[in-house]
Amino acid sequence: MHEGTTRSQFGETSEAIFLNSGYVYTSAEQAEARFKGDEEGFVYSRYANPTVAMFEARMCALEGAEAARGTSSGMAAVAASLMCHLKAGDHVVSARALFGSCRYVVEDLLPRYGIATTLIDGNSAVSSSQGGNVSASNGLAVLNFSDHDPLLLTVSRTVISRNTATATSKTGSASVLGAGVFNNSLLALQNVTIVGNVGKASGPTGTLQGGGIWNGVDLSGPPVELSLDHTAVTHNQLTGSPGMTLQGGGIFTTEPVTLSHSTVAGNAPDQCVGC
Repeated sequence: MHEGTTRSQFGETSEAIFLNSGYVYTSAEQAEARFKGDEEGFVYSRYANPTVAMFEARMCALEGAEAARGTSSGMAAVAASLMCHLKAGDHVVSARALFGSCRYVVEDLLPRYGIATTLIDGNSAVSSSQGGNVSASNGLAVLNFSDHDPLLLTVSRTVISRNTATATSKTGSASVLGAGVFNNSLLALQNVTIVGNVGKASGPTGTLQGGGIWNGVDLSGPPVELSLDHTAVTHNQLTGSPGMTLQGGGIFTTEPVTLSHSTVAGNAPDQCVGC
């Protein structure tokens, strides 16, 4: 991977590691333009430096992304992904089954900035906003970000039914991901019935995915796999305001799914997206 390579005047083969904190300028006027953002260039390594810029460019190339931001740790990435989008008065609905440090951010840090948080076990998740974006997810298997080893969860002989995830926003985007099951790690469902779960959203815009199951990569977690063995995903539903995107009334997935002796039927508006 050579995308983003920036060589110095010395012509090094591999990437140079820049350890400096500051940079020089040809004039006071150039320094002023840099700090105001009127001219491209580095001003302070806390914000960016050539080494980190090369890393970010390569992440964009690998992921097909428009932009990337490098952080010094996984938890810095988690905190930044939340704090850059949230503000005082917003409301975060989260599962209790979180990686410990992630739960600390949600449960202890966010409320210090006027951001309400609700931890749920399942059955219902309701998130609303008078102005701004909101998101709700729900389910027995909410396996959020893990920054090291993937987490394997096996659920057997279980009924996951009549869960409701609701998101409402008057001015922003309202989204629902996984009304019944939300998975972003390794999940095996054996002799499980997922039935009658509902995702609802209302607002000017929004996306609803996975009335029964949402399966995919959230943030930058571990490998994601979902297997269904003698499992039924039936009569789950997504409903939203006109113009909203509804995908996967039964299952929405962006990652591998293995179905063995399983049924996906009777879901609305469709059965599976990504299967």
